[in-house]
Amino acid sequence: MDRCNELCTQETTGECALCEALAERDRFLRFWFGGGLFRAGIQGTSKGISRGWKRLANKGKIPRRWWYPGLQYQSLLFNLSNEEWKRQHDETSRTIFQVLVAIVTFSFFCLLSLGTPDASLLAGNATIKLPFANTDISFVAFLFIGPVILIALTTYLHIFVGYHSVLSASQNGWGLPHVFNLQSRLARYVSGMLLYWLVPCILLAFSYKVAPRPGGGLLVIVTVAVTLVLVWVKIRRWSSSQRRNVYRSLWLSEGVLVYMLILQLGQSSSLLERPLYLFRANLEEQDLQAVNLQGANLRQAEFQVADLQGANLQGANLQGADLRRANLWRANLEGARGVTQDQVNTACVDEHTKPPEGLTRPPPCPAHP
Repeated sequence: MDRCNELCTQETTGECALCEALAERDRFLRFWFGGGLFRAGIQGTSKGISRGWKRLANKGKIPRRWWYPGLQYQSLLFNLSNEEWKRQHDETSRTIFQVLVAIVTFSFFCLLSLGTPDASLLAGNATIKLPFANTDISFVAFLFIGPVILIALTTYLHIFVGYHSVLSASQNGWGLPHVFNLQSRLARYVSGMLLYWLVPCILLAFSYKVAPRPGGGLLVIVTVAVTLVLVWVKIRRWSSSQRRNVYRSLWLSEGVLVYMLILQLGQSSSLLERPLYLFRANLEEQDLQAVNLQGANLRQAEFQVADLQGANLQGANLQGADLRRANLWRANLEGARGVTQDQVNTACVDEHTKPPEGLTRPPPCPAHP
């Protein structure tokens, strides 16, 4: 290679950084452009994009198949005889009805169970009997098993609802008379409520009940995610003959749900955080270590010999509460209302216990009684 410029040091020192850089540039251009690799890469990328676009445009393949329910069954269903079509339609409708009755019944049971006092959230001996399994489980376990059962039943239900809609569409858009395809406004409202909104409402009730407990935010995430999926399924099954303003409202709901999901994922506590209502609750000898009782109504509650070590009692109403021999090591009672010096004196505290303003901390207990 000739001298790069008048300052080239190739002849004097045998090395020149600029000459080496120019030589490297020439090798790069020959490799990528002279050999056709760049052109071949562009052509390959173009072909890949073209094949990907054709795949996305195919309604019979994933992912667009998810948006067009039952398309993979249509060629089979349109060839069904009337007798076979009627048999499948009747069996599918019967299955939908049975699963829906199970969901409604279990939802009603869940609402009755969630009406139990908040003391069941803290009492370790609180139990409940599952109606299907006829077995006793702890109330706290039910707060997480109940949503799992509802989600499983809902998934099973919508598998058959999707097939039912395809069966109906295969016969000129009309199926046999059933609550799911009756054209009256009342039938559409009832079926829409039971199919798409009942389970999210029950899950919301679960989330509200569990909110004061650790892990309450996880149930809110599950509730929002399930509602998000059900609204998407409703949009997916939308008919062009239905009102467009409702269709737009569903898409708006999807956006709100996504925002709520992101908001809940960004914090550890529940979006539905609420204070516990433990008026006259009997929590004697219960293990309540590090429990969050901030702002709770604890009037006339029984805490004899209860372990409240590290509990957060800020702003709680402790008027008339029995704290005799309760373990309040490292407990925070700042801002607690209705607390008297006599109540604090009967409890077991340590040097880390924070009493309410205006009250003095009694001598520390040598050990938990």
